[in-house]
Amino acid sequence: MSNQKILVDFSYDPGIKHPDSTFDVYYSFLEKNYPSTKYLNLVNDKFYTSAVVKASNFLQEELHNLDKREVEFCWLLNHFSFEYTSEVLYLFILKELRILFPKTSITVIPSSRKCLALIHEENKNQNNPFLIHSDNSIPIKSRPFWIAINISFLLGFLLKIIRIRSRNILELKDKWLLFSARNALVKRKNAWCDTYIYHLESRLEKGHLNYKKTTLETDSESFGLTSIFSYASKVSAIKTCLGCIGKYIKTARKLPALFQLEDRTFLNRIARVTLLKNILHSSNSAGVLSYSDFYIQGRIIFNAANHTKTPTVAFQHALYDTHHLTTYFSGFYDLKQDIFPNYYMIYGPYSRKIFCDYGFPDNKMFEVGFDRMPDFEINAVTKMRSVVFLGVGHNYDVAFEYLYKNKDQLGIEKLIYRPHPRERKSNSELINAFPSIVISDPDVISLEETLNEVNHVIGFYSTSMLTALGMHKNVIMYLPHEFMQVGFSSYFGLQVVDKLENINWDLNKINYNLVEKEIHGSNRDIELLKKWGSI
Repeated sequence: MSNQKILVDFSYDPGIKHPDSTFDVYYSFLEKNYPSTKYLNLVNDKFYTSAVVKASNFLQEELHNLDKREVEFCWLLNHFSFEYTSEVLYLFILKELRILFPKTSITVIPSSRKCLALIHEENKNQNNPFLIHSDNSIPIKSRPFWIAINISFLLGFLLKIIRIRSRNILELKDKWLLFSARNALVKRKNAWCDTYIYHLESRLEKGHLNYKKTTLETDSESFGLTSIFSYASKVSAIKTCLGCIGKYIKTARKLPALFQLEDRTFLNRIARVTLLKNILHSSNSAGVLSYSDFYIQGRIIFNAANHTKTPTVAFQHALYDTHHLTTYFSGFYDLKQDIFPNYYMIYGPYSRKIFCDYGFPDNKMFEVGFDRMPDFEINAVTKMRSVVFLGVGHNYDVAFEYLYKNKDQLGIEKLIYRPHPRERKSNSELINAFPSIVISDPDVISLEETLNEVNHVIGFYSTSMLTALGMHKNVIMYLPHEFMQVGFSSYFGLQVVDKLENINWDLNKINYNLVEKEIHGSNRDIELLKKWGSI
């Protein structure tokens, strides 16, 4: 294969300008419009699992080395969350491909500037460097440039804090702080609703738990969210941010180049941790609640709260699986407990096994069930073949296009497209692409109401699939081409297909008894929160 040319596309934008057909193999996470005879999915048994393990080991080694350098860990907090480590995973996927094809020309479409920067660093040690596709060859800036950019971003953050309306910190006394995020909001009945926590909020209110919904963002007032930074005094915010700049400049010299590349918000996140520590130290809050269990917001919240002895609780917000790099974060627990919650409210036995297998303490997890289930009577399954296709936040792809164009041949009488709340395509764009499309708009109709209209659900690692399983729908997992039999699908007995034309619509071997155990849990969340709270 040494004379062949490989293209590796890490981008999630199906509208990206594709190169010509001169490549012999196209690797991507999405099928896009690549020639089907040349396309291979990046998630396959040949190298993906090995790349995940090596990426996790690398990150743990970096944690260990940073401790030796005596660099305060909160400065590196953002690099041990999902957003950053996914880029590290992509780098190790490339390294695995290089092992498989040592003399082959490999061209890359990076997922981001940071991904591009990591590839440039790797190329310094490569005899056969990775090539960057010409449309994505963004110049790499120097370390002083990124220090200056970080300082400018921090000053912008500080200016927003100064402009927001100040609030009395006594409002937080003895209350649980429930953190939300603007990117999870949809508008229903003229009110903004967080799709991850609206069921939890209802139970908090019914359980008479004293709580305050807040956010780490500074510009969410128009969305009905109160910024946690509105409880910081203006003078304190200015002193804290200016102090962070001095520390940052000194610390930046000690850090490996890996942790500086293409990061505009590094200093900004440091300031958020420091400011949040100050607020929590003065607020006497009962504790903090966050569904950003493995994401940067959760890392910031848990790190700040743990340093102020404020009880920290995470609740599981998504399905995880054996090959997700996210699950490997559990192995960091012994190294850095201060970025993890004190307690983790998970769905059920499947989720417990996933996290236990990778190192999260069994006695820190509590099965409280899956709360995103309907509170109305579920329709009986009809004989009509009705299907909902679940988007996963990366826009529609050729999979839905296949269903749309062939629905009559497939005997589909009703086909619905359900966009992910984070999906970037507007309804008008979807209608232009698929003129007779039926869209289940998250801003208008709930997921549960949509699922109630169909008997088949097709998805790719959407947590909505668990809701569908709980409603006893026939859930089919689509993993294109060289798919791997992963834990979630095999545990619950889902049908997995690598091509949608291979679906057996009459096959359903789902173990709904296991689904029920995962969904129902103990329903002790309010009782546990009252027990853990510091009041």
